[in-house]
Amino acid sequence: MPTDNIVVFAAACTTIAGAMFISNHVVHGQSWQTTPPAYDPYPPGILTSNIASEIARVQREINFIFDKAIGEWQALPQPNVQANPCLQIELVPSCFEKRPRDD
Repeated sequence: MPTDNIVVFAAACTTIAGAMFISNHVVHGQSWQTTPPAYDPYPPGILTSNIASEIARVQREINFIFDKAIGEWQALPQPNVQANPCLQIELVPSCFEKRPRDD
């Protein structure tokens, strides 16, 4: 008798799953056909209208500071490694290397 109950239960589940698969249920909610506006956390008037030229200006300032720092680094004398000649010193960590910007 318990086997008959399992068969009936399996048949009922299969019937319900088939009905859900075949039926076409349309939910009427918000229409996503219109594109939502781009997120802008700043109030109107704070950002300049020519944001591309502002980004270019800041990038030029960053390049100037970077080049100045590299020039100062290259002007440093070589380290004196008399105490431990086997020690290798990395003077410029890779995290400070200049990389192209990903836009």
